Amino acid sequence: MVEYFLGGWGRVLLRYAIWFLVHLILVIIGFMGASSPLLVTIVGKDLAGGASASLVAAGISGFVLLFHNFFIDSREKKINELYDSGMRAAFDGRSIVIKSEYATRLKSSSRIDVIGFGLSSFREDYGDKFTLLARSMKVRILLLDPTFPNFDNSYADQRDLEEGNSRGTIARDVEAFIARSSEARASHPNNFQIRLLRCLPSVNYFRFDNELLWGPYLVANQSRNMPTFLVARGDFLFDRLSDHFEKLWNSDDLSVPCESTPKSK
Repeated sequence: MVEYFLGGWGRVLLRYAIWFLVHLILVIIGFMGASSPLLVTIVGKDLAGGASASLVAAGISGFVLLFHNFFIDSREKKINELYDSGMRAAFDGRSIVIKSEYATRLKSSSRIDVIGFGLSSFREDYGDKFTLLARSMKVRILLLDPTFPNFDNSYADQRDLEEGNSRGTIARDVEAFIARSSEARASHPNNFQIRLLRCLPSVNYFRFDNELLWGPYLVANQSRNMPTFLVARGDFLFDRLSDHFEKLWNSDDLSVPCESTPKSK
């Protein structure tokens, strides 16, 4: 009954407390037995000393095991909390750094949703397969609008500065992606769609059905070098990130169809 009211972690602490008290008693009995004239008289000095030493050793071993298990349980608790959030793996990079992670999932997906700046690596790896992908899956792509808020001072140019690229790199990548996907969008307009973001993306995002790879954008480094995390559907991280994509995709203030944007400078 007491364990019920303590909760999961409280029950663990209660078991540790009981374990500690039991082994403390063993140590105390061991020390007391070693100096007990009555025990020496009954079993002899050698046997009394051996039994006392064994009890003390058993108690100390119990303490060592207790502290070991405590730290192991603490680590497992943290790992379980991460797992319960939806986290499944972490990688020290994205795109070409973990190319196999994308390739494996693309083979069996029925839909992909993507948020990126110019997605040059995706275009280079799969540009010649865009039409084929559109035949078997629904593809939704959010790229950075290279003309917003204006031609001369666009978010794309600002991000080029932050990543250390030459000005116009992202704009050229976006235009190249739009051009490369034109056949897929023309032949499968409902399956291959692109919208252009009129806000700075806060995360890189690549969803494959019930899994997604995502990571932050940090300044003074290339996007492909940013940490990336694998999240599975069924927990709050997946839902929050998926909702983020849907809000960007469905908002006429935050994104527009690529056909409605003029070419950049």
